[in-house]
Amino acid sequence: MEANPYKPPHSNVERIEEPEERSIWWKIYFWFIFVAQCLYAGWIIFDPEGAEAVPIDYFDLLVYVFVLLALFGFAYSKQFLTRKIWQYFFPFIIIWDIWLTYIDFEFRDFINLGITPIIIFSVVLVVIIIPQYVALYRYAYREYGLWLAK
Repeated sequence: MEANPYKPPHSNVERIEEPEERSIWWKIYFWFIFVAQCLYAGWIIFDPEGAEAVPIDYFDLLVYVFVLLALFGFAYSKQFLTRKIWQYFFPFIIIWDIWLTYIDFEFRDFINLGITPIIIFSVVLVVIIIPQYVALYRYAYREYGLWLAK
């Protein structure tokens, strides 16, 4: 008989499942976005066209450091920060991208060329950015195994 008869029973209820391995396409997508952001950062910092970058451009670089962190975490099944932070960040990045792309962006050059460049720009942007939103959404809201893993 045990020394303490009032000891509660013990059972192991921890999940020991490993987070699922991502497709190689998510890793390729992460590296594509990473290289694109590095080129964008170089363009902003070194300013080859002589147009001066404004503070919003530098803030955008900072925001996309977090996007890259989340994409890396999703593609390689790694935890960064907390799930709650990413749940707050997800709607922020959607609003940020819409505001920066369609409200703050100057369309004068596109308007002079007609509606076709605006449509092409929008379609290309959507095709590139939709996987980012899918990955961020899944990272913040659907990756239960990742956030439970120790």
